[in-house]
Amino acid sequence: MTVEATIKFLHLAIAEDVRTLPWRSNCAGEIFSDDGSENGLRIGHFQGDAAIAAFVVAAHDEFQNGG
Repeated sequence: MTVEATIKFLHLAIAEDVRTLPWRSNCAGEIFSDDGSENGLRIGHFQGDAAIAAFVVAAHDEFQNGG
């Protein structure tokens, strides 16, 4: 299995109600589903590494858009 196929497989393993929402990150490295509320559901935290969190959100957005 290629790396891309593995990542797509893992992305599909995320619960659909979380996977299908847009995600956002903040400067503290936290990732939230963007459900329209002020805070959203906290998905993960990269212990202050905002760059990694932003990368994960960008990868999620790419997969959501068929990438």
